[in-house]
Amino acid sequence: MDFFDRDAKSGREREFRPISEAFRQAVDKLGFHIEKLFEAMLCARERVFVARTAEDASEERESMIREIKAAGYALSPPPAGAIPRGIGEARVTVHLLGAAGDPAVREEIDLALEVERKVVFYLTRGHEAATGEQKKLIEEIR
Repeated sequence: MDFFDRDAKSGREREFRPISEAFRQAVDKLGFHIEKLFEAMLCARERVFVARTAEDASEERESMIREIKAAGYALSPPPAGAIPRGIGEARVTVHLLGAAGDPAVREEIDLALEVERKVVFYLTRGHEAATGEQKKLIEEIR
């Protein structure tokens, strides 16, 4: 969900101001889609796979796992080994991205896309400080 406008001539992005109507509309649209996604997951009893994260996003990952469990959703087994077995059992994968990069995170995203799973990306606080490959990954997702 975009929270910015792109200038047609320069290609530069301008973030919506939190108090603007455009921001409110984007939040409403995002809320609607998140609600529908979670309703579909619950109705179909789809399993959720919460992917590995770099160290800077581990606390937010654990928090998300607790919320998913508290809401009654089924979690695929946690990542283990070279090929995360939980991705194959899940219908939805959740990937948390912070400022720090980790090649395993990119591999799990690629694997989820390869096996045609629905993917949800969550940018953690501080993701704006990402550099190098992590910054490139976040830009590609956007």
